[in-house]
Amino acid sequence: MKNRSISIRPARPADLAAIYALGRQMHRETAFARIPWNGPKATRTIENWIRNPDIFLVVAEAAVGAGDEIVGAVAGRIQGWYFGHGTMATDMGLFVRPDARRSRTAFLLVEAFEEYARGNGCLECMLSTSSGYETERVGRFFERRGYTHRGTSYVKRIGAEPEIGS
Repeated sequence: MKNRSISIRPARPADLAAIYALGRQMHRETAFARIPWNGPKATRTIENWIRNPDIFLVVAEAAVGAGDEIVGAVAGRIQGWYFGHGTMATDMGLFVRPDARRSRTAFLLVEAFEEYARGNGCLECMLSTSSGYETERVGRFFERRGYTHRGTSYVKRIGAEPEIGS
């Protein structure tokens, strides 16, 4: 993968299946795997993200033979602080396929997200690692990009697992 050409572009409706596959793989690899996968809901969410101009969704394509293959994606949005003026860009998901990790894919996706944030006048760009997957390695990647660690998430299960289709 390291020698493949990687390009970043906005997601389009034809990417639905590839983005769905990335989401499914992310779900399997992370702490979210304990929550039953709801395929129809995931499909609707991705469709909405692609269509919604208030959602930032780009994909990373790697040149594979005569074609391109989607190997990563990042989704995010802009939000304001409840206590003051200004906005920040927050991610809703960043995922790179295992065969594209340790390439420039994540770097290029984060760079695109930062450009989106700057272009929309954000004061901050906030990326998270709430999936429980290789949090130290991912944290080091973010820190090398100039991010600082701020806060931590704590999770407590308080109810039964949701039923599929809920």
